[in-house]
Amino acid sequence: MVLPAGLFVPTGLVFAQAPDCAALAVAAATALEPEVRSFSLQGLGDCPADPKIARLLESAIRTEDRAGRDQAFRSLHQHLDGQAIDFLINLYYEENLSAVELQLLYRYLAQALGPEQTGALPLLRRGLAHASAAIRQNSVIALGRLSDGRAATELMAELRSGGPRLRAGALRSLARQLNDGAVPVAIQMLSDEAPLQAAAIEYLAAIGSPRAIEALLRLRLAGVKPENARSVDQAVLFWARHEGALLRPLLALRPAVLHERPTTRSRIVASLPARAVLYAQQSTPNRYRQRQENGETVSGVWLRVENSDGLSGWIHEAALVPAIDR
Repeated sequence: MVLPAGLFVPTGLVFAQAPDCAALAVAAATALEPEVRSFSLQGLGDCPADPKIARLLESAIRTEDRAGRDQAFRSLHQHLDGQAIDFLINLYYEENLSAVELQLLYRYLAQALGPEQTGALPLLRRGLAHASAAIRQNSVIALGRLSDGRAATELMAELRSGGPRLRAGALRSLARQLNDGAVPVAIQMLSDEAPLQAAAIEYLAAIGSPRAIEALLRLRLAGVKPENARSVDQAVLFWARHEGALLRPLLALRPAVLHERPTTRSRIVASLPARAVLYAQQSTPNRYRQRQENGETVSGVWLRVENSDGLSGWIHEAALVPAIDR
């Protein structure tokens, strides 16, 4: 077997030095011996991402013998651009892929599917029902890469009826899409075993709505699984520090009331139980220092707060403590 100039082949066909990608590409395209082309196609998987190499590998998948096709299919992982993904989707419909190729196809979709490449939806629906756990898992991951609402619908269905690993994967994919439709399910999953709880924490942290963060606060107060405690703290701290994204979380020290205005003489808006979670905006207009005028007026700082249901009013700062140390 005559190899292209400049290539070094140690035992086992593993490169011990950086490959000469230009020489490999020439050999893969022009060498007469199938063994040389196959080896060169294998080496292209160690080259930096290059659209030209991607097109060469696509051509080899179509035209090479089984050995060359297998090497080209495996090497494509390093060169996955939008055109390569479109090629793979079309290949799925046009040819009967081997079991190994099918595994690689779904892995590549999970790795590089673009948000607008909705032609993959039928493949991914089939993948969700496949016998292979890896294909099912990669289908869930790939659905999370799509911006199409139909992908979210598939993920929500998997979240309701899938096994534990797929439910966790579906929730993480919905988090990637920033789809807040799964907040109620995620809150329920906070009471599940640690892996599902971890996925629920990641999802609620990504959504970052008052209801989502309140669920994490309550989990922290009730007792989060030790391996997930740091994730909860990081999520709450992030949103508590994020100006304008979320109100600062606070806890009522004892049963308290919300007032319409920053004085005890104003109308009571709502009664609050002890440890109620409230949110105060970070900006100064929501703080009001009330002078003591009579026995019904409490001096000091009042805060304008709201709860996750949107109920808002004023409460004296002395009735509150931070929900989490910062």
